[in-house]
Amino acid sequence: MTTASFHIIDDSAPDALWLYCCQLCEQWVNDGQKAWLWCPDETVANHLDDLLWGFREDAFVPHSLDLDDEAPITLGVDEPPAGFDHLINLSCRVPADPMRFTQIIELVDHSEPERAAARERWKIYRQVGIEVLHKPVSKVSRD
Repeated sequence: MTTASFHIIDDSAPDALWLYCCQLCEQWVNDGQKAWLWCPDETVANHLDDLLWGFREDAFVPHSLDLDDEAPITLGVDEPPAGFDHLINLSCRVPADPMRFTQIIELVDHSEPERAAARERWKIYRQVGIEVLHKPVSKVSRD
């Protein structure tokens, strides 16, 4: 069954959402998982590409902007393709077929426009029968 978890980032530091995203990616790679990181545009995809190379001094998360690579984390701006169990959604869009994912992570920052858009996606997921979860994140670790 598909779940959609809304991770509400209440940490107001400018890099909080991006660091949290990198930490999730690192965790999934360490667990042997593959994920599509759905970015709203090329600027965000390139920013996350840079961060994933070394968001911490000892960190490296194998990833790619190229779908043809076999990296466990793939970043893209297009509709997520088949072959990924997990989706980290930064795009503010709902995938055409959300049920094909085991888990959808919606990252939502502290701004009201982002939260309003997230509430709409929450409703859509519920309407199609996806279990929706809420995870507040008050502080993002900088370690």
